[in-house]
Parts: sequence; C-alpha cells; structure tokens
Amino acid sequence: MFEKEKQMHHETYGTLSVCRAQGGSHVLFGSSIKHNTYMTISLHTAHVSRELSNDFICPDKTLFEVDMSPSQWAEFVSSVGVGAGVPCTIRWRDGHRTEQCPFISKREQFDAEFDDTVQKSVESIQAAMKQAEGLLQKKSLTKADRENLLSEIQTAYNAISDAIPFIKQQFTEQMDRTVVEAKGEFEAWKDMNLHSLGVQSLQKLLESSNPELGDSLIDSSTDNQ
Repeated sequence: MFEKEKQMHHETYGTLSVCRAQGGSHVLFGSSIKHNTYMTISLHTAHVSRELSNDFICPDKTLFEVDMSPSQWAEFVSSVGVGAGVPCTIRWRDGHRTEQCPFISKREQFDAEFDDTVQKSVESIQAAMKQAEGLLQKKSLTKADRENLLSEIQTAYNAISDAIPFIKQQFTEQMDRTVVEAKGEFEAWKDMNLHSLGVQSLQKLLESSNPELGDSLIDSSTDNQ
C-alpha cells in the first residue's frame, strides 16, 4: 500500500527558472531596440511533496520575474562579480505585474541633446559678438575690456570644440552598442527558429515510424521553451 502524500513548507524553499520567450515587440530596460526574443528569469516560493518515497519540488507563489535581452543575458552570465550589475526589466513583483517599460528612442534623445548644445553654442557666440560691438564703440579699450572679450570668445569656442565632439563620440559608442544588441536579437531569433525547424523535421521522421513518440517529442520541446 502506497504512503499518503505529505507536503513540507518552509520560508527558505524556492525555485528559480530561466526560459527563452519569443513573440511580440517587447521594450526592455537598458536596451535601445525592441525585442522579439528575450530571456525570462522567475523566482517562486516552493514546497516539497513527499510521495512514493520521493521528493517532488513544486513552485508556488511568484516572488519576482525579470526579462533580459539576449545581449544582457550573455553579459550577466559572463561578468560574475564585475560592475554594478546588468540591466533587467522587472515584470512581476510584490504580487502583481508591473507596467509596460517605457521606450526611449536613442536617436531622438541624441537629436535633442545635440540641438540643445548647438543652441547654447550659438548663444555664447551671440554674447561675444554683442560685447565686441559694445567695446568697439569705445574710444579706447582697457585691459579688463580685452580680458572680458577674450573670455567670452573662449567660452563660445569651448562650447563648439569640446561639447559637440563629445556628443559625437557618445553617439558613435551608443550606435556600436545598438548594433551589438541587434546582432544578439538576430542570433537568438535564428537559434530558436532553427531549433523549431529541427524539432518539426525530427517529429515528422519519428511519426512515420512511431506517431506516439513524435507527439511526446514536440510536447517536451514546447515545455522546455
């Protein structure tokens, strides 16, 4: 006679799962593109079900769930103990699903910052020109006049020679990161589709000799994803 099922609970019991998801156009924190493929990490409370002289660990309540882009996931698993952490998108916490992560267009962001810098540079030049016009009306220039004018000109020059090249450099670095993100997204999409095609081909091959085995293979593959 089989023993009766027994459940054991404790506040330290939990399960952590990682799965690859596909579909839609998901916005992820810390990523400059929208994603069709992403990794989902989930933490649940758990209990142990003791039955048939064996332990069956079962997840219960979801504590948190986060999504990561393919490149974020690769950075996460390869940079243990390095830096302040990898960005992730919190999808579930405190017993409820979070709001949609806002998407920030890096192109629009850089356009706005560049326009602001150019505007400040123009204002600096205009201020220098105005001061020069006022000084030229004087019969003679003092040392203080010349120093003030040179200071205004230097400020205008710095705004152009320093700020604009810096923004250009930051823009180039951001575009490099965006390319890496896009490559990671494509590689993840390709791997998932190749896996799906492989499973379907293998299923058809097995179904021709053993239909039940083919069905169990595709069910198992779907659960793992």
